[in-house]
Amino acid sequence: MDKPKPCPFCGSVDIRIDKCTARVRCKNCFATSGLIGRLVAYSEKVSQEEAALQAWNTRWTDGDKND
Repeated sequence: MDKPKPCPFCGSVDIRIDKCTARVRCKNCFATSGLIGRLVAYSEKVSQEEAALQAWNTRWTDGDKND
């Protein structure tokens, strides 16, 4: 499993994966990823925690614009 990227809001590296709710949470500013359902994890063939971490680590950049 990859390491979580720093929080996109505050830059903190104190990031935790909540295994009960399958979401990633910043311990500094309390930003959270969305809930990851079993169906999403199943379709990606990864655990719910890994799917949540992948979602957290996905960032929009200027290179992704569709102009």
